[in-house]
Amino acid sequence: LNPDGSLNRAVLAGKAFSSKENTELLNRTVLPSVVELIKEKIEETENDKILLDAPTLYESGADSLCDAVCVILSREETRLVRIMERDNMDVASATLRMSAGKEDSYYKSKTRHILYNDKDEQTLKQEFLSLLNSLGGN
Repeated sequence: LNPDGSLNRAVLAGKAFSSKENTELLNRTVLPSVVELIKEKIEETENDKILLDAPTLYESGADSLCDAVCVILSREETRLVRIMERDNMDVASATLRMSAGKEDSYYKSKTRHILYNDKDEQTLKQEFLSLLNSLGGN
């Protein structure tokens, strides 16, 4: 924990992503509670649409709660740079975190809606809104 009692995400990430076993332990510990929170939110919103940003959607089983799933992928180099910038990490730490995730082929095999996020944010937003519109979203 940080001195203020909040979660020290960097320390947790260092431990959680240091091995596949630790990543799986974190997922087994946290994901059931996350899925329960998602279910509660779905019940609260009734007919409104909910967008989940869920890197572990399939691992948690929460994909069964979804009408549609869109996977957003990017090249490894792009992900590496973004993780390093976002979390202020070195190459080794960012690579370790990336290695804890699934291969792109895993996600590609599970959905037919795939967007690629290798350009700017506005391009991704336009592509997402186009997909959402094609799925009947507002």
